[in-house]
Amino acid sequence: MSTKIRKLAPAHPGAILRELFIKEYALTITEVADGIGIARVNLSAIVNERAGISPELAIKLSVAFNNTPEFWINLQSNYEMWYAEKNVNRKKIKRFVAA
Repeated sequence: MSTKIRKLAPAHPGAILRELFIKEYALTITEVADGIGIARVNLSAIVNERAGISPELAIKLSVAFNNTPEFWINLQSNYEMWYAEKNVNRKKIKRFVAA
């Protein structure tokens, strides 16, 4: 099984939220946080790329912005997988099946 490793990091889901939704709709972090029922400090951590998007938050964002929870979860998963690929040393893993 061959895995192609991307060189360019995907955007953090908080950056997508900030640029394509909050800024695009001229909203504030406080407005969005209040609107989806989370603490402003938690949303701020996400849009400033210090925290990720949970499944529960993905559902809230999908309702608020008329998209799907999978959209948000895929952004988060792609971001995390890219960093995992950079940090896991595959050469040190014992294989139990033929390559």
